[in-house]
Order: sequence, then structure tokens, then C-alpha cells
Amino acid sequence: MTSPANITTDPAAIEASNRALPIGYWKGAGLSLALDMLAAMLSGGLATHDIPRASLRESGVSQVFLAIDPTPFDDPAGLDAIAYASSTP
Repeated sequence: MTSPANITTDPAAIEASNRALPIGYWKGAGLSLALDMLAAMLSGGLATHDIPRASLRESGVSQVFLAIDPTPFDDPAGLDAIAYASSTP
């Protein structure tokens, strides 16, 4: 997005404007907001709106890594079959 009224797909214009749209429009915006709040609360770091625009002064960025154990949802052989089917064309 280069301005509120001009949505673009040109990566250079998006980077120059610093106005990337969240993926998925309103659904992506909601997920983005929820993950930003979760990361800031769990890590004690800065939320996105608190990070300075000057990239050289960027510090205290929130980072959270999630690890999910899928074995309660299916047996390991079933999970392997899903992973294999998803990774082959």
C-alpha cells in the first residue's frame, strides 16, 4: 500500500511506504494483533507499535517461539502420512 487509497503489489513501493497489509485482510489483521499482544505479554518485550521507526534503534523486539506436540491429535504414523502427503506434489 503506497497510500490509504492506493493498494499495490510492487514490493519496492510497499517497502518504501512502510505500509504492508496484513495477510488475509481483516482475518490476518486480527491474527496479527493477537500474536503481537501475545508475544509482547509473554516475552516482556515491545509491541509492534512501540518499536521505533529508525531500524538502527530497534531493540527489545518481542519474540516467542511456539512448539506444539501433535501426537495427542493422531498417532505418529498418521502424522507422518499427513506430512508426506502435504510435501509431495
